[in-house]
Amino acid sequence: GVVGMLMFIPLFGQILAVLLNSWCLSIDFTSYAFENNKITFQETRQTLVKHKCLLLSFGVGAWAILLIPLLNIFMMPIAICGATILWVECIRPDLLKIIEERKRNNILKIVDTPESNV
Repeated sequence: GVVGMLMFIPLFGQILAVLLNSWCLSIDFTSYAFENNKITFQETRQTLVKHKCLLLSFGVGAWAILLIPLLNIFMMPIAICGATILWVECIRPDLLKIIEERKRNNILKIVDTPESNV
């Protein structure tokens, strides 16, 4: 829809389309780490906006590599691993307080116990 319509605006539309696609890729690739740590959507959105330059640069790089035929098949899992590393090294430190609080309150469970299924 919107991205396709942007392509008809010379130069400005193409740049916006690349930025929008890159932003969406970075959100998609980092979402695994956010979800695994039970970060809410509101907290995720605030964190993504705080790190928008970092995530946009990652997204542009991933977008450019995913344009290469056949290489894109192998790059998708590598890009997800790269986004997880980006999350652990750059984004997670900002969320450590929230993650630790949830671990203390037993909200973050790694394995279901038999008692929780009763």
